[in-house]
Amino acid sequence: MHLGASDKFIEGWLNSDIDTVSKRVVYLDATKEFPLPDASLDFVFCEHFIEHIDRTEEEFCLRQVHRCLKPGGVVRIATPNLSKYAALFRDNLAPAEQRHLELFQAKFHLQDINACIALNHLVYNWGHRFLYTLDELLAMLAAAGFGQVEATPVGQSKHTALKGLEQHARFYGEEMNLFETMVVEATKI
Repeated sequence: MHLGASDKFIEGWLNSDIDTVSKRVVYLDATKEFPLPDASLDFVFCEHFIEHIDRTEEEFCLRQVHRCLKPGGVVRIATPNLSKYAALFRDNLAPAEQRHLELFQAKFHLQDINACIALNHLVYNWGHRFLYTLDELLAMLAAAGFGQVEATPVGQSKHTALKGLEQHARFYGEEMNLFETMVVEATKI
């Protein structure tokens, strides 16, 4: 199942969203009980979705994902990494951090750019409700019942079905997406 699919359909997946923009997307409010039986899914994927619901709702959503996954099933989550944006507040930025700010300014046609502007733009212009650090996301997944949780690079997975799913770079650009996006996979034991 693809949670929060919006208009980024994945062939062969149950694409779901609260806003059904197409007949290829089924209605699903991820903050409510999923209308699916226990242990009915092999994989769940969401990209730049969880940051749009608040933390309490996300806890419930992840418990629903866990309930619906078969034993050995995997959830793959791609989301902005708050730690990357927090690092932009340092005095001496690494070249990749400075480059991200420059790309951010150009992409969104901003008059000025600094860490404060970038972080506020990321949160308020896109309706983000809760941004995660890797540690916070790993803890949230563990609390939902996932036993094996690991970070993985964008587009890469040891599971064939989960390779190359991310599409955020089509909007954001590959370099910006790779800078800000963290991906984790969690297995139901």
